[in-house]
Amino acid sequence: MSKKIISALLVIVFIFCSVTVAFAEDSTARLYTVYGDGMLFEQNKEVIFAGEGGNPDSIIKLQLLNENAWPIMSSSTRVNDDGTFEVSFVALPGSYKEYTVVLTEDGDEFAKLENVAFGELWLASGQSNMMFPLGQSIKGLEMMNSGEKLSKWLRVLVEPAYPTYNGTNAIPADPQNDIIDAKWICGDNPEIYVMSAVAYFFAEKLMDELDMPVGILNSSLGGSSIRSWLSREAIDADSLLKEEMTKKGQYIEKFDWDENSTDIYIDMTANYNLRTHAYRNFRPSGMIWYQGETDLIYDTGVDLYTRSFDALQQMYTDMFEYEDGFFPIVYTQIAPYDYGGHRISEWNLNYTEIQSALPESRAMITLYDLSLTYQPAVGVIHPSAKQPVGERMANAALGMVYNKSNTYTAASIKSSEVKDGSIYVTLDNCGDGIVADGNTINGFAICGKDGIYVQAQAEIISEDTVKVWSEEVREPVSASYAYCTLNTYSSLYSTVNGEKYLPVSPFVTKQINNAVYWTDKTWAECELEKAWHLLPDPYSAEFDTWKAEGAEVLLNKESAHSGESGLKITSTDNKFTVKPIQIYNIDGKDKPFQDTATDWSSYGKISFYVRNNGNSDITLDAFRIYVDAYLWYSPAVEGAKDSSYVIPADGEWHKVTLDLDTLYLSGNECGFTYANEKLDYVFKFQLEFSGENADISIDSFDFTPSADKLGTRFEASVADADNPFEFISALFTMFIGFFANLFK
Repeated sequence: MSKKIISALLVIVFIFCSVTVAFAEDSTARLYTVYGDGMLFEQNKEVIFAGEGGNPDSIIKLQLLNENAWPIMSSSTRVNDDGTFEVSFVALPGSYKEYTVVLTEDGDEFAKLENVAFGELWLASGQSNMMFPLGQSIKGLEMMNSGEKLSKWLRVLVEPAYPTYNGTNAIPADPQNDIIDAKWICGDNPEIYVMSAVAYFFAEKLMDELDMPVGILNSSLGGSSIRSWLSREAIDADSLLKEEMTKKGQYIEKFDWDENSTDIYIDMTANYNLRTHAYRNFRPSGMIWYQGETDLIYDTGVDLYTRSFDALQQMYTDMFEYEDGFFPIVYTQIAPYDYGGHRISEWNLNYTEIQSALPESRAMITLYDLSLTYQPAVGVIHPSAKQPVGERMANAALGMVYNKSNTYTAASIKSSEVKDGSIYVTLDNCGDGIVADGNTINGFAICGKDGIYVQAQAEIISEDTVKVWSEEVREPVSASYAYCTLNTYSSLYSTVNGEKYLPVSPFVTKQINNAVYWTDKTWAECELEKAWHLLPDPYSAEFDTWKAEGAEVLLNKESAHSGESGLKITSTDNKFTVKPIQIYNIDGKDKPFQDTATDWSSYGKISFYVRNNGNSDITLDAFRIYVDAYLWYSPAVEGAKDSSYVIPADGEWHKVTLDLDTLYLSGNECGFTYANEKLDYVFKFQLEFSGENADISIDSFDFTPSADKLGTRFEASVADADNPFEFISALFTMFIGFFANLFK
């Protein structure tokens, strides 16, 4: 070949390369930031790459290269008139292989993604307990501190907590196609510890069980309401939802939208516009959802939340083009926290009803049995035990989505029947059958037609049925389970393959107007040495359940009248006091625990069992019920006109019943007699004893509903006065009573 020909060819090659470089430099096409190295796509579903900035009508070509850099799949499309594009292909089956994706515009490469995987992709969303980072969870912190390197087959799209819009923190009125500064992180990257702890343990479990890579779209914001995650179209599609939001002042017309004043936490569509819409081209298998605290705090209401949840699921079903029914959602009830009254119980009951409405596509887990240990900096509303939450969600997904189990949601009430003085409760979703965590079943309460619940006994009589009763309620109307703010004492579980699966969901068999629900009094059963109590942040913690002054108190099996244990009390002092710990001291002030039931005015009697194990009689001098730091009443022993009771040294159990409708102010048995209405605020109480070398056992405190409200009574008796004070008090009471009766 002549030199002239070679030179000409070199010139042509040079010109071609120059043109290519010029095209590359002139190309404005780019992929959205939600795509990146190390990303993962859902296997066997459509893979869509999207971007913008291309020249109209130019050709976007995509190539999928294997580990040997050989093209194994390609696809192409034209850039739209508005400069956006989408190009797609059908994903490969999930495997432990990595691929490269190359995109070109009119032959010029503008994007190259390395280490792309195919497997199972899930969306993880919600508020702070979902956002809670792996590096702050109990297990995650251990892993991080030990330098543990996680699997590179875990792929996570991590987004900023507050994505920017036009370079500011404003909230757009229109949905955004991308999330600026979002990036994909592989599990072996140290940055992985910023991802959701719940999502990590969820993904880890799926990877183990499915034996393939798992990806997470990590999208949460602490303090966010459910309506902030809904699109305008999703809200408008439900006229009742829109109407109710409008009534509550929550609906914002587009022409009223102010980008600079919109609240990302509670305003409708805020998080959808800023982040969720950017995920529209992914095809995840489902979503894990941990959210609801904000809506409970701001009183969204269970009906509105239910409609919002329905709209959320329909929105994702449409957005992700999910074809097999409704888009699957695995969600959890919220952790115990003082939201006031029994609001959390009502909320968690509603979560159960939400699941039962669409059981094929919704799975609910319970978590009231988990540790409430928390980091003071983040508050007790954020328990650090995230591993079991994520693993329970994974088990639910494995059953509901991957058909690994027929049981995937928490057991809940199916029906109930009142029969022979008991209530028989039949449960659904029990797996292999219900069991108790321990030999006794805790967490049940029962009431009659008065609606006053008291603690109840329970017995498992079949795989799905529990018998509930109380000797104090002969004609029961309703039973409840785990229906209180802090129900960590409740102990009923469903099982799978002989192992405990999930705690049974809280329930009430029949709603009664103006019911007085039972709040677990962990001291009453004499079973726990320590109990968790909610306090103002950051003081919540485990506390001793009982303590004694002038005596030693411990819990053991030998002192149990029923159940696992009872109080063993020994003393060499002539006088001693035993009391449950019901108050805490902060800044020099004593206050009852926030989760303690302080209203006893609905109860007519309190009883307990006592046994004298010693050689001499011991006297219960008084059962002091304090209504503030100093003022106290002592109830009369049933059938007697005083508040003391002699415990004989006979080694037998005796039931002591105290009349809360016969209260003596400061133990004065010869003055006015007060009814239980004085006990609408109980600050604390204590049992006071006297005797030599005491050795007694106490167990099973029970309350009985009050039949009457008798008010203040004049029942003075000079003959019963034991000291000058009571003698004078009796005379004074008789004098006042005489004149009061004259003017009736």
